[in-house]
Amino acid sequence: MSALFGFLTRSFGWLIAIIGFLVRALLITWATLAIYYSNLPWAWARLGLAVAFALFAIWSLWYSRRRSMSAAAAVLFLCVVGWWLTIAPSHHRNWRPEVAVMPRATIDGDRVRLTGVRNFDYRSRNDFTVRHEEREVRLSHLKSIDFYISYFTEGPVGHTFLSFIFDDAPPLTISIETRPEVGECFAPVASLFKQFELSAASATSWACELIIAASRRIFIASTLRLTMRAASCSSIWNGSTSSPITPSSTIC
Repeated sequence: MSALFGFLTRSFGWLIAIIGFLVRALLITWATLAIYYSNLPWAWARLGLAVAFALFAIWSLWYSRRRSMSAAAAVLFLCVVGWWLTIAPSHHRNWRPEVAVMPRATIDGDRVRLTGVRNFDYRSRNDFTVRHEEREVRLSHLKSIDFYISYFTEGPVGHTFLSFIFDDAPPLTISIETRPEVGECFAPVASLFKQFELSAASATSWACELIIAASRRIFIASTLRLTMRAASCSSIWNGSTSSPITPSSTIC
């Protein structure tokens, strides 16, 4: 019985040690990436500070026998968290033209008036005519809401958007998406560290901009799936609930 108790005690101790190791490793990784993707304007400074923090944290937590070094690492981590929390979004940047105008909605009882609705004419991924429209819809004429997921590649991560179907007006598609600046491309890891502002994008219809940014619809390899339909209506996709879109390009 004592041998079993000793085994359970040692196993519990190993489990606690493993959990402690993983927690510290995750915190160091997060803080290192937060420094690297911070708002410092110099890439060399971000890289240098990130590497310095990671090396000091690893040394202080696993190699130094002085408790004061562990405390110093904890203080530095809290400073990084505080710094990261102060990074604020801005509306005043050199935006890419497809996200330069943000939509606005005004609700007056049953009527909703929208400005800045995107209805671009795309000839290629980077060649398009910018066109924004105004739309007015009545909520009493809303018949259904389709929920779509766009997969850039096979996997669990996708871009979601809603298509509002009216019986007296064309569909209206709305999505929350990143708002990149000129020269920026979407980066999944960087997006976790406040590298992109967000914008509520709206399009005149799924037919005009099937995935909100029409470059995805025509010029980026993607798979679109109708995930949920809020009300009964004829299939927008000729009866199919999923459709591959296979032209090749990159998420940029």
